[in-house]
Amino acid sequence: MSEPLVILRADELRDLVSAELRAALDELPTRAEEPALYDRAGIAKKLCTSVANVDKLCNAGMPFSRLGDVKRFDLADVVAWVKSQPKELAK
Repeated sequence: MSEPLVILRADELRDLVSAELRAALDELPTRAEEPALYDRAGIAKKLCTSVANVDKLCNAGMPFSRLGDVKRFDLADVVAWVKSQPKELAK
């Protein structure tokens, strides 16, 4: 058996569509998940710098962990470290 035809006024249709969109948007995650640890390229992107500069910052003491031979960076630790450094570090 087919569905009955329903006729809606423009404002009723708008309200129905708005309610459905709100319901669909509420089901979406609020933001993309951030990785727990970043690799050199990822932390460079977050810091708006180059991978070569990340290497220099590591030599200057920027915190990182090793996972095998690969350096991994915790964004909160890196940001705290950068903020604690003298302004000359940015040059």
